[in-house]
Amino acid sequence: MFDPLIHVSWSAGLLWLAGITVAAFLVSWLLSDLRPTRRVFYIPALSVVTGALTAGYLAWSGAGVSFWTNNWGYGLVGAAAAGVFLTAILRKGRVRSAEPGSITAGTLGWDGLVYGAAEGLLLSVLPVLVAYQMLFSNGWGSGWRLFGAATLALVASIVVIVAHHLGYPDFRSSRVKMGQAILGCGVLSLAYLLTASVIAPILAHAALHVAVTRFGMELPPHEEAKQVPLGTPFSEAA
Repeated sequence: MFDPLIHVSWSAGLLWLAGITVAAFLVSWLLSDLRPTRRVFYIPALSVVTGALTAGYLAWSGAGVSFWTNNWGYGLVGAAAAGVFLTAILRKGRVRSAEPGSITAGTLGWDGLVYGAAEGLLLSVLPVLVAYQMLFSNGWGSGWRLFGAATLALVASIVVIVAHHLGYPDFRSSRVKMGQAILGCGVLSLAYLLTASVIAPILAHAALHVAVTRFGMELPPHEEAKQVPLGTPFSEAA
């Protein structure tokens, strides 16, 4: 389970969640819409933002090395299960005309592990961790309230997932793409909740990125994506 000794007040927890949500939106919006950036430059920027938020929260909360090593065995199992599940969904729903992409060392290391770890931490770990610890610290630690804490932690993660993908013009203009993002990243957030191991969402997110490339799809930000003004309704943008 998550460290029960870490206390997070309502005010601090809500401030952290707000900050994570805003940062998740700004990093994608600024570098894919306002000032479109190639993915080779976007990934380091995303990694710096995620790293700063993660390091800041761990230092503030006093979490130790156990944050990285907790339940590592369950984390490996969760990563494998989530990765297989999401790959199967991708295989079933991919566009048949898409040309399969080549899997190179760069794909595995850069687009997979680095990009996947950054997004996994930002979207599926930090919001779940903050929300759960905030609720647990304020009396939601047993019975139906514990289930409620887990559910609300998952909801908090989905809010961050949506905010992050709203920054990408092509996700903002498509209900289908947004739904896919919520499903895919939501499964990884659930994997983190069930295993309490960061290994599950990090490795599974890396596997998801590799599978996306393998099936001939492109990871965001898309250089050729249609630039849709912020606030354009889905019905008008589609």
